[in-house]
Order: sequence, then structure tokens, then C-alpha cells
Amino acid sequence: MNCKFVDAQGQGSLSDAITAMDHARAKGARVINAGWATTISLPSPCAPP
Repeated sequence: MNCKFVDAQGQGSLSDAITAMDHARAKGARVINAGWATTISLPSPCAPP
């Protein structure tokens, strides 16, 4: 089962992701393989100050 929650520009919300997972679960999914990516740069938690 393929459940997408992002638009053509790759934009999607956390609530849309949760809705997609709930839909999959309601349709009988027992395992979810989800990949998450972002273009936002965040500092590494391991980087020196």
C-alpha cells in the first residue's frame, strides 16, 4: 500500500503524515516503512560549540 502525504513540491505536514498512517492502519497495515527528509539545515547535536 502506498500512502503519500506530500504535494508535488515535497511539502507536507506532520498532521497529514499521521492521517496517512492512520489510514494505512485502518486498511490493515501492520508495518510502516517511512522515510523522512528535509531541506532545513539544523546544527548537529554533536558539533562543538
